[in-house]
Amino acid sequence: MMKSEPYMHGLCENAQKSKGLALARVLPDFSDEPDNPLEDFSAVENPSTDFLERFSIDFPKEDPSVEVPLPIDIETLRQEAFEKGEEKQREEMEASFSARLKLIEEAHSTEIDRLREHIANLAEDLERGVESGLKKIETDLSRQIAKILMVFMNERLTQKAVQQFADTIATESIASGKPLTIEGNKELLDFLQQLPNFDKSRYRLRPTNANEIRVFHGKAILSTRLAARLKELRELI
Repeated sequence: MMKSEPYMHGLCENAQKSKGLALARVLPDFSDEPDNPLEDFSAVENPSTDFLERFSIDFPKEDPSVEVPLPIDIETLRQEAFEKGEEKQREEMEASFSARLKLIEEAHSTEIDRLREHIANLAEDLERGVESGLKKIETDLSRQIAKILMVFMNERLTQKAVQQFADTIATESIASGKPLTIEGNKELLDFLQQLPNFDKSRYRLRPTNANEIRVFHGKAILSTRLAARLKELRELI
């Protein structure tokens, strides 16, 4: 028992030394070794060139041949970008409109051709209608003119026929020595009585529905023959 005590005491001392060495490695302040003092460069009055070169920083020197970029005008760049975008958008819209217009024209080309044909037919019909209308107007006008001329010529022819009739019966009435009977259209008899050389006292007037007037002298009959003359006139007109 007495021999083991020194042995145990040695083990305890060794263990304490080991702990002290381990702690000294971690914490230098607990180390028994003398500290290595750091160099105090602040005490150097005239530092050497090597020292200055060691801690100097080389800054790049400006090359005069290299162009320094101009400052960027953000507002100008924004305006240019806006104008380019606006122009591009306008071009795209114009291209889209042209494409849509082409599609519409192609889709409705048949209808457009049909409409053009219809308009052309209407123009032809209108031209034919105008020509036909002018011919009809010309025909109607000719008929109206013919009617006016017919009335005028009838009147002139009637006057001339009645005048010739009056001259003829005047000679016959003088030769017969007695009144002659005249019958015929009332209007013609009225016109006959208005003639300056007609002596009403020598005639007996008898109105009828005939188209002309005539006088009976014995077995002979004198007539104005207006019906035949007017028929010839109508055929001429």
